[in-house]
Amino acid sequence: MCGIIGFNWADKRLVKKMTSRLNHRGPDDEGYFIDKNISLGHKRLKIIDLTKKGRQPMSNENKSIWVVFNGEIYNFRELRQWLEHKGHRFYSETDTEVIVHMYEEVGERCVDYFNGCFAFAIWDSVRKRVFIARDRLGINPLYYTFQDGKFIFASEIKAILEDREIKRELNKEAFNTYFTFRANTDAETFFKGIFKVKPGHYLIFDGKRLFEKRYWALKIDTKNKSLKYYEKKVRKDLTESIKRRLMGEVSLGVYLSGGIDSASVVGLLHSFAEDRIKTFSVGFGYEEQKEEMRAANFIANHFNTDHHVLTVKPNTVKLMPKIVHHLDEPMADPTSIPTYILSEFTKKKGVTIVLTGEGSDEIFSGYEQYKLLKMRQKFLRFVPRPFKAVAPFIAKNTPPQILNKFFKYAESLGEKGIERFGNYLLAKNPTDAYLEIISIFNEKEKRKVMKDYNFRYNLSKRLNFDYSHNKNDALHKLMLLEVNTAMVEDLLMKVDKNTMAHAIEARVPFLDHTFVESVYQIPIQYKMKGLTDKYVLRKAMEGILPKQSTETKKKRFFVPIDQWMNEDLKDYVGQLLDINELRKYGVFNPVYIEKMKKGLNRSRLFYMRQLWCLLNFKMWYDQFILGEKL
Repeated sequence: MCGIIGFNWADKRLVKKMTSRLNHRGPDDEGYFIDKNISLGHKRLKIIDLTKKGRQPMSNENKSIWVVFNGEIYNFRELRQWLEHKGHRFYSETDTEVIVHMYEEVGERCVDYFNGCFAFAIWDSVRKRVFIARDRLGINPLYYTFQDGKFIFASEIKAILEDREIKRELNKEAFNTYFTFRANTDAETFFKGIFKVKPGHYLIFDGKRLFEKRYWALKIDTKNKSLKYYEKKVRKDLTESIKRRLMGEVSLGVYLSGGIDSASVVGLLHSFAEDRIKTFSVGFGYEEQKEEMRAANFIANHFNTDHHVLTVKPNTVKLMPKIVHHLDEPMADPTSIPTYILSEFTKKKGVTIVLTGEGSDEIFSGYEQYKLLKMRQKFLRFVPRPFKAVAPFIAKNTPPQILNKFFKYAESLGEKGIERFGNYLLAKNPTDAYLEIISIFNEKEKRKVMKDYNFRYNLSKRLNFDYSHNKNDALHKLMLLEVNTAMVEDLLMKVDKNTMAHAIEARVPFLDHTFVESVYQIPIQYKMKGLTDKYVLRKAMEGILPKQSTETKKKRFFVPIDQWMNEDLKDYVGQLLDINELRKYGVFNPVYIEKMKKGLNRSRLFYMRQLWCLLNFKMWYDQFILGEKL
């Protein structure tokens, strides 16, 4: 992948400054195009056609159309052949040039033809317009601002901020989804006036006005086929997706965890790879993670991969300010740290492209919340009505030690977690139940932690995926909701920003859009059978993966934030909880923070997640709003 920037006036100094801000995304080359109504910049990570012919910005034959591009078009060779039959002439061997000629041939409909991950901008000098687009599932980032007639876009927000006329003003509305998903999933960013190009959308700027259009949307379109049919189809389609993602002239590896997702990538790749596969795993050395590391080593040994294991040292948490810098917005996903460190390690081993297992959970029903929603449906169906009415009271007032005999995680959740669990059971609809499970702060807690602030909309109503009376429909809609929210702004942005921090391109075979469309035709009962997640994927991998791997239960990647906040980050946490420090932000309610401090012993896991969320915001605010240096 690469880094792109652009704006709607000529400024040689600014275009170079903005482009240089993205050096980490493309350290191999850079290029500019400047005209009266446009300035374009590009930082290149060489993947295809490593010669100077691959330099961007790139144009058509008569130089009337220019493009800057970040990503990969996996079907570019087929498209090129079609375009050559149409009379188009090519100068390079890149996929970038295909974008130029497809736009020349079919205009903005070009995005319908591309299979890949992409964020690109086209300057059409004939129509005097800028056309920018983002891939269907949001694998690649793209940001923009349109203020006082100035239209600016870039792969990362920090490049846009190089224009000193852009104010660094906090957008409090972004807390709404950040406090829920631990990442801001809205199109508005944490900066007032700066936005994300949404997945599956493009924008057209004609010099005066900005137009937005959605060109793709994922739909649930289940087909009544047999389980055997879908097992074979998943295996075949995923294999083809992996093959497409081998495109490139640089070294490739796989990020291997202990789960079935990355194991499936390794297993299928092994069936046709000519060279020994390079695999990479990361862990912290804690007991909670040893089983996962053993599972990763088992797969590596089974397929005889060239396996590399990195054990993270405790003091690596001190890298957090750097990681926050690369993320552009606050993101409280602690797995950013191992992803960042593993990417640095992988680059040193000479690898530039990595395949990952991201996206499998959202399309094959792999998360705990999906199981909990299914369990709740059974609970509501069989539990007597009088008991339902008093269940929250019982849950709240029963000591965790007693509840722990019946519910495995009760003691670690503490009284606040148990209270949330009661709210989840008795929620009015599936949306509210879901939010009680996954939210870092629920709607009530948001109002308490935010000082004198009411959000513009109620998140429950906005995300509502309520359904008729089809219990399976609710689960599928929930998965679709996460594909469009948390998957993009947490999972995918975490991977993009932390790999590109070290000039590594991550590719996600499970999120080939044709594969995702196909998987959303599979009935939900094949994805979750009883409480067995990813059932059809597990069946599809039988005979390819050893039985031990197809039967491995999903486990969240363990990150020791409790230890960090009690040891390496203890002073930083103390600053965060200081009343005078809190007043500096003018956002948080000190009374609620004091409650968090006092409640840590009784509900440690619950409040630690909330503190981690606030801690990441503090680091971001100090850097991006107050301008403190790393």
